[in-house]
Amino acid sequence: MALEMLNVSKTILKKISGDSCYLNFGWSILNYTLLIELKSHYHKSQLNSATINTYIKVIKGVAKESWRQKLIATDDYLHIKEMKRVKGL
Repeated sequence: MALEMLNVSKTILKKISGDSCYLNFGWSILNYTLLIELKSHYHKSQLNSATINTYIKVIKGVAKESWRQKLIATDDYLHIKEMKRVKGL
């Protein structure tokens, strides 16, 4: 499971920044708008809703840790936390 989450994280980072290395990513750009854009992109790519929901779950976890480390604002974290799951098609 941990390896799967790592691979998912790399996929998401590659989409956002073009680089899959978490050390090179500017975590402060993580916000609700970015998550909406990613969700829309993956939905248009016709990914399975379970896959999109896994991606959302990973981003929420990363956002929580980014908030704990004071890399993102509380408002950004709370908005990301409230992101709804994609319903199955």
